[in-house]
Amino acid sequence: MPLVTPLRQCIDLPVSDRVFDNTRVRQKARFLSLRHEQQPDGQCSAYITVVVHLYAAADDGYGPAIDGPGFTSYSVVLVADNNTIVEASTGNILRIRAGESNAEWAAAAEAYEQAVMLQGDFFELLRRYSPIDIEEMIVGHIQAADAMSRFV
Repeated sequence: MPLVTPLRQCIDLPVSDRVFDNTRVRQKARFLSLRHEQQPDGQCSAYITVVVHLYAAADDGYGPAIDGPGFTSYSVVLVADNNTIVEASTGNILRIRAGESNAEWAAAAEAYEQAVMLQGDFFELLRRYSPIDIEEMIVGHIQAADAMSRFV
């Protein structure tokens, strides 16, 4: 039988432009890796690593890749853990921990009217009980990080 070769496609997503005075640099995040860890106490975290590539701005599109001093690609690790509160039904991010004590953090989570979870716990349940479209999950996480200005 012939060897079946899939159509290989990288996960490349446009993310926020970088702007320096009147100069705009376009950016794309390329997925590099996904790592899911579980601690001895069962608490889970997910790590998505992307490499952000820089491009010249060409109208509303992407011009040639920019490479050189001050314009090098860079890595970003996006973390999904229990320092983020999400909607229990969707995983949409509601709040990120900003130095609260454990008691304050628990009170913040309890204050929501809708059902919420900590993000690491959400990923654990997703892993155990749901069919996962891994690419969709990666894309959604990168887009959420971009909305939170992780690439500017």
